[in-house]
Amino acid sequence: EGGTKQQNKAVFDRLHADRGAIEAELGEAPAWRREDRLKTSRLEFRRRISIPDASAGELDELKRWAAGLLPRLRDVFGPRIASINLEEMTVEA
Repeated sequence: EGGTKQQNKAVFDRLHADRGAIEAELGEAPAWRREDRLKTSRLEFRRRISIPDASAGELDELKRWAAGLLPRLRDVFGPRIASINLEEMTVEA
């Protein structure tokens, strides 16, 4: 469902404006990807592990990292997103 393309961009921009605090709380610095031609934008979290070439130990470490990241994403983004009223979101010209 979600909002309109314009609302989604406005939400992304609002979150991006708080980027420093978000990254400090996450303990991670994702790549912020505002996809203007698409309805959605994204954050990218990268690791220097090639899954097909990874050892069992590297895959275990990747799993631990991802499992630890998910609750931090919820804790950091949850309250921010919950406080946004989509009906009030507009994209500035």
